[in-house]
Amino acid sequence: MRIAVIGGGPAGLYLAILMKRDFPASRITVVERNAADDTFGFGVVFSDATLDAFREADEPSYRAITQSFAYWDDIEIVAKGVSHRIGGNGFCGCSRRTLLLLLQERARGLGVELEFRRDAAPEDFPDADLVVAADGIASPIRERHRHFMVDREKLELTPDALFSHCLPVRRNVKVTDEVLDSPRAIHIDEAENRLHVQKALLHALLTGEL
Repeated sequence: MRIAVIGGGPAGLYLAILMKRDFPASRITVVERNAADDTFGFGVVFSDATLDAFREADEPSYRAITQSFAYWDDIEIVAKGVSHRIGGNGFCGCSRRTLLLLLQERARGLGVELEFRRDAAPEDFPDADLVVAADGIASPIRERHRHFMVDREKLELTPDALFSHCLPVRRNVKVTDEVLDSPRAIHIDEAENRLHVQKALLHALLTGEL
């Protein structure tokens, strides 16, 4: 199996890690337009619940994250000169650059190919069984395929159709506000074990079980 991931941010790297770990015979390449240690934005913060999900999904990267991040379990709120400290809120955080380098190291250790300072498009990988667009919020690939987004015109093609999506949803990326806020939209809370369901469906699709 040949997988190309366009975008070397945390999401693209983590997907590559999980796929290479579970399908070691696959050839997986992550292509990033920037340098390996370039980053945009500020620090990254994960809650205890997110850390638990990381541990369940991939123990080695979880250990690397928790050993490198700063951890705290209280929040201080200052209002009108008065400080209020609230405990029991477990979080860990570090710079985005640190997270990227940790995930890159884990990916390389599994045999994922990493390429930096290269612009890429889906057509650059004609032999790929799967091309993943993970190129950020201003994704050129997503913009090219914007016509796949669910909007009012598509919904009206089937007058009795309903739109259903598991929350959270990225508004005006997968679906327009007009559809999402309409009476014909059904919102479903975050699915339990969502990551494992996605991986199981992806495995079934790639192996021909579906």
